[in-house]
Formats: sequence, C-alpha cells, structure tokens
Amino acid sequence: MIIMHGMFDLADDVEEGAFHEAFVSLSKYLKESGLLLNWRCMRHQPHDGYNANGPPTTHYIAIEFQDMEQAETCWRRIEEGLEPLKSLHQSVFE
Repeated sequence: MIIMHGMFDLADDVEEGAFHEAFVSLSKYLKESGLLLNWRCMRHQPHDGYNANGPPTTHYIAIEFQDMEQAETCWRRIEEGLEPLKSLHQSVFE
C-alpha cells in the first residue's frame, strides 16, 4: 500500500465544510473509478511533543493507493483535465 499525505491550511476565503464536501466528492469518484483505495480528511493540531518536525498546519489528508502504479494512474487521470474529474478536482480548490 502507498499512502500520500498532505498537510495544509485552507485559504482565508474557503469554508471548511465546503472544502470537506468537495474533497469527499472527488475522493468518492476516484474510489468508484478504481483510482484509489481510501482516504481520510481531518483537522490537524500541531503539538510540540508529537509532531515537532511537521509544518504547523490546520488540515491533513491521507490518500491510500494499492501501489505506485495506481497512484500514478490516478494523477495522470487528474492531469488529463477531462470531465467530470476536472470539475470535481477544481471544486476542492474553490
């Protein structure tokens, strides 16, 4: 299994609920398309004792892939920019 991790802050004008809904919609589509196994999206709380080396961000995602081939295939499909994936991916950033 391959896991992609992302740690980030939301832009000031992005509502957390809207981001989460868009991320879940994208992830469900990718899973139904056989392009990922699972995902997690959660708040991140920096803590000096547990994750002192990580960036002090507010959000964390983990995307699970069967192997590197599936991860690369998923990314290539996103980069193709075809619908409906294009709109689902863009909505995560709006």
